[in-house]
Parts: sequence; C-alpha cells; structure tokens
Amino acid sequence: MGQDAVRRKHVKKIFDEALEKPPAERPAFLDSVCHGEPQVRARVERLLAMIDDDPGFLEEPPRTTDFGAEDLTDPDGDDDLTGKRLSHYDLRRAIATGGMGTVYEAVQENPHRTVAVKVMKQGIASRSAMRRFEYESQILARLRHPGIAQVYEAGTYDEGGGVPYFVMEYVPDALHITEYARDKKLTTRQRLELFGQVCEAVHHGHQRGIIHRDLKPANILVDPSGQPKIIDFGVARATDSDIALTTLHTQLGELVGTLQYMSPEQCRADPDDLDTRSDVYSLGVVLYELLCDRLPYDVTHAPVPEAVRVIRDEMPVRPSTVNRKLRGDLETVLLKALEKDRDRRYQSAAELSADITRYLSHQPIDARPPSAIYQLRKFARRNRGLVTGAVAVVVILVASVTVSTSLYLRAESAARESDRQASIARAVNRFLNRDLLGAVAPVAEGRNVTVREVLDAASENLDGQFPDELLVEASIRETLGDTYRQLAEYDVASEHLMQALELRTQLQGVDHPDTIQSTYLLAQLRFAEGEIDESEALARDALARAGRVIGPDQSQTLLYTAFLGNLYREIGRYDDALRMLKPAWETARRSLGPRHPTTIDVMVNLGLAMRFQGAMDEAEVIMRDALAIVREVLGEEHPTTIMTLNNLADLRSAMGDYDEAETMWRR
Repeated sequence: MGQDAVRRKHVKKIFDEALEKPPAERPAFLDSVCHGEPQVRARVERLLAMIDDDPGFLEEPPRTTDFGAEDLTDPDGDDDLTGKRLSHYDLRRAIATGGMGTVYEAVQENPHRTVAVKVMKQGIASRSAMRRFEYESQILARLRHPGIAQVYEAGTYDEGGGVPYFVMEYVPDALHITEYARDKKLTTRQRLELFGQVCEAVHHGHQRGIIHRDLKPANILVDPSGQPKIIDFGVARATDSDIALTTLHTQLGELVGTLQYMSPEQCRADPDDLDTRSDVYSLGVVLYELLCDRLPYDVTHAPVPEAVRVIRDEMPVRPSTVNRKLRGDLETVLLKALEKDRDRRYQSAAELSADITRYLSHQPIDARPPSAIYQLRKFARRNRGLVTGAVAVVVILVASVTVSTSLYLRAESAARESDRQASIARAVNRFLNRDLLGAVAPVAEGRNVTVREVLDAASENLDGQFPDELLVEASIRETLGDTYRQLAEYDVASEHLMQALELRTQLQGVDHPDTIQSTYLLAQLRFAEGEIDESEALARDALARAGRVIGPDQSQTLLYTAFLGNLYREIGRYDDALRMLKPAWETARRSLGPRHPTTIDVMVNLGLAMRFQGAMDEAEVIMRDALAIVREVLGEEHPTTIMTLNNLADLRSAMGDYDEAETMWRR
C-alpha cells in the first residue's frame, strides 16, 4: 500500500473512533492518539467540525442546485447575506449555492458596476490556508484573459469569523457551456471551436501556475455573444478547499456535484498530488459531455466510494457507441484526454486544443503515431478531388494484413507441429485472403475502412465457413476475440472466446494445451471486464491443468502464474500475489533463463507486488534488476522498458527520493 493510502486509512480510522466518543471526550482522545502527528489531528478535527456544523449530513443525501453543485448553504436561512453590505458591495440576490459557498449578484460602489461576489462557506478554509489566502488571491486577480472571469478583489469579513470572499466579473444572461450548445443547437464543429477557446483560457491560467481544480460545465459560462468565461479559477486552492474535501464530506451519501469531473489522481483526495494535467482530464470530461450529451461514466446515483472506483479503474464508454459520427480521430482525442495515467494524457490544455485544431483542419492529429497510411488518409480528407477510391483500398489491405498476420503466424507456428495443424494454417490463410477481403472490398469503395469494420466483416463471414474444420473456426474465433478484447469491445470478444473454448473442449478435450490457452484468454477478458471472481476461477483452472499437463516449469504455465499473481496484486491480495510470484520467478530463472520474456513478466509483477505490500527495499532490488535486463534485451525505447522505469520511479517517489524519481520520470 502506498504512503498516501496508508495516511488516508490512518486518518479515517482515527476519525471513525473519535466519532463514537462524546464531543467533550474527543480532545483528550486526539491528544493520546495523535501525539506527534499535528497534520493528522488537523484533518480529523476538520472532519469533526463539519459534523458539528451539520449533524445530519451523513444521514441525508446533500441537496443539489440547478447548477449541479452541492447545496450546503440555505439562501433563506441564517447564512443568507442578501440585502447586506459586504465591504463596499451591496449584495442584491443569491445567484447560486454550492459546496464551497454562495455566489451573489452585487453592486460595487466605486466604480459603479454589477459584480459577482462569492462568499465561501464558513469554516471551509483551514487556519494555514487563511495565512496563504491573501497571497494566492492576489495571483488570481492578476489573471487577464477574455475567457476567464476577472477576479477584482478578495478579502475576508469578520462577522463569520474570517470568512473568505471573492469579487468577480459578473457575466449576465450566461448559460453553462452544455446548456448554451443545446440552446443554440451548435454543430459538432461549432462545439469544438467553442471548446478550443476554453482550452486556451485554461492554458493561460496554467502558464501562471494556477490549477482550476473544479472544471465543469457550471464553471464554464458562455455569454450571449458566444464568449466563454471560466469562473472560479483557482478559488479552491486559494481557500484550501480542494474538491477532495467535498468527497470526504459526502462519503456516506450519494454522488453529487463535481466528483463526476475529477481526474483519477484527484479522487485520491491528496490535494498536493495534482498538476495541470488534472485539469486536462476534467476538460476531457466536459468535451465528452459536450459532444455526447452524457458523461463518460454512469455514476450519477452511485455511492461515492463506488464512483471513485469507476473513475479510477473503469474505461469510459466509447464515444462512438454513443454517437457514430465521433468514430476515428475525434474519439482518439477524447480518449487521450481521459487517460487514467496522466503521463499518457495530453500534457497541457494547449496540446488538447492543438489536436482539436488539427482535426478541424483535417490535419494529422498527434494523439496517434503519424504512419504513412494515416497521413495519406488525412491527405485524402483535405484533397477529395485529387484522391480516388484506391486510397481506401490501400487502407483496407493494410488493416486486413494487420489482422491476418497475427492469425497466420500463429497458424504457421502450429503447422510445424503436425500435418493436421498445417491444414488448419492453410484454411485460416484462405479465409483471410479470400473470404475476408472479398467481403470487405465491396462496401469499402470510395471511403476509408477501419480495423473494427474488417473484424466485423470477419465475424459475419465466419459462421458456417468450416463445417468440417471446426478447429480452424476455433483458432480464428480465438484470435478475433482477443483482438476485440484489446479494442475494449468486450461483448463481441466474449462471444468469440466462449465459442472457441466450447469448440476446443468438444474436439480436443479439457486438458489439451490449446483448450487451456483458450481458458486463459477468457480469464484475461473477464479481468478486463471487471469480473474478478470469474477471472480468478478461470485462471486457477488453466494454471492447475497446465501444471499437470504441460509441466510446472514450462513457459505457458509460468505465464498463467504471472497473470494470476498480477490479478491478486490488482485487487490488493498482496500475500497471495507473493505466494504465486516468488516461486514462479525462481522456477522461471532456472528453467527459462533470466532473459526469457516470461521470466521478465513474472519478475516485473513480483516487484510491483512487493512494493504494494510494503517491502520497499526488496522491491527496489528486483525492479532495478528487471530494468537492467529489459534494457539489455529489449532496448531503451521498448514499452516494457519504459513501463519498468516508470514503476521504479514511482517506487523511489514513495520511498521519499523525489530527485531520483524525477530524473527517471523525465527520462
């Protein structure tokens, strides 16, 4: 378990115990359990103070406003400041309420103008934040961009015990960006152009060292002229009330407000572990909603812990399944912005904006490698009058060869084993080069064809093709199913892999190596789908039969062991993971050699399991050895080398060696 997770668990444990005690006994209890841990005590006291302010918030779901924000302030109650004077501002009416406070329309005395005054919720700022508040609010006031609502002034008023307030530019008759797009019936191009302006404004704030932390449609207004205005830029940080606090506040209720737009790293509730790429993720969610008219995850009524798990672990719904017009480059842009791993995400709002501009001008986007065929396809889009249907045919052939190569090489390998397998290889090759291409070519004339369409054509033509050669069908379904899995098309993948397993079981028996391999592929799919129990059962079955039939020291068996060990690591069963991986590593080194791919796979998973179990020093030794081996065997630029280097950097960061971690990450 990482240090951050351990700290959060420690805070939660103390908070839960303190909650059981009468308020009068809590200080003495915290004295005894938080001795020498002032930061832990401060966090617990802050949570306890929230309960004292509103004892019923754990029993009832928080209220929401039309702006989609959590309503913790009652405009009709004692906290309402309507009609009152705050400094030299007359507060006229409450515009909106949210988890951080209330926004009022106000009139400034000099110069005479209408402004928006955001009064923060009492007690939302910590004592340390109040010391930093004046400095950071001055930074916010220096933001100058047409796409950012200007912060005119910031201060505190004493009536509420030092409550912060911000005076901001008032945007009359504005709509949230998603409401504006629907109201004006904007086309996809117009929505992208509008969103590009938002990215430019966000990038302006980032260049001045300010992270917004709460980007969502309610904080992106569009005035009647079509000018977007981002509000609340950096306000969360200035008041030390990152949205992570809202997460803790609503932990036992239902999901409300801005958690739906949080990045996976922001869901970890550590406000210090954020950078500008967290805002890029939130921009991706906003863009997804702008183009699909829905959020990438259906977590609206999920309990907060489940919503956090979905955001951190599950893949978003593919945009093309919501709107087929988004297939291709635009879907690629969206999914890159929503990458879980921030290193694979767009590294800035400017990068995201640049790819949108490229898409709109039919230029190659940076979100995918600019291969020759890809560049040719983009050239065809820009020069339709110069390009004939031959371009589409070339794309079809390349895509088909990509699929057929995997299938045919596998079949060729099998052909060396027996004459029967050689017959299967010829049948597979015949299917790919005659039936598959023949089926795709007529529908492809005059347009580009995707790899998914090629796979779909293969699936449609497969039924009944091999009545006397069912092992050929099993082989094709197996590879098609695994390819669909890697495209995250799990339903289609499941159909192919289950039929392949059924055919192999009937024709070859449960203990044939091919049947065992088919079981393993299905276990991989179930794991990708989140069906952990079924995945574990399938993997254990494949491993047990492989150990008995193939041998415990063979590559195939050890590969299944590595998968099962990694499964246990992913779900937090670190002892079980180590129980699988330690002996597997020793066996692999002895029987396969230290440089065999399976040995490397087991070694990398073992290092990760040790790291998360807390055996940092042992994990470091194994990870450094693994890095040296993969560099020698695979080279510096291989994805496995980069992944191993990243894992080691993450470990060094967790151990407190930030300088070496930074060096590794930069490399």
